[in-house]
Amino acid sequence: MDEIKDIIKNVVGKLSTQAPQKQQEILDAWERVTNNLERKHTKITRFQNKILTVHVDAPVFLYQINLKKKKILKRLQEENINVEKVYFRIGKI
Repeated sequence: MDEIKDIIKNVVGKLSTQAPQKQQEILDAWERVTNNLERKHTKITRFQNKILTVHVDAPVFLYQINLKKKKILKRLQEENINVEKVYFRIGKI
């Protein structure tokens, strides 16, 4: 089992490929385009090459959020986030 410090270091390392300001813009936009339940069960883990990767904590929420994928992508683009694809995957949040 991974130690929490290693998990945090890995996630921060992946997110740190973006400028801190850009990271915050993405997180803020995610807050605006998703509801409380979606935010509770998801975590942005990577944004690279216009692809946003989001971990989801349970298969049922993965299914539900995948149904909303196009809507979420469109809303992120309306928030001026330069994203072309959103991938949802089961993972630790």
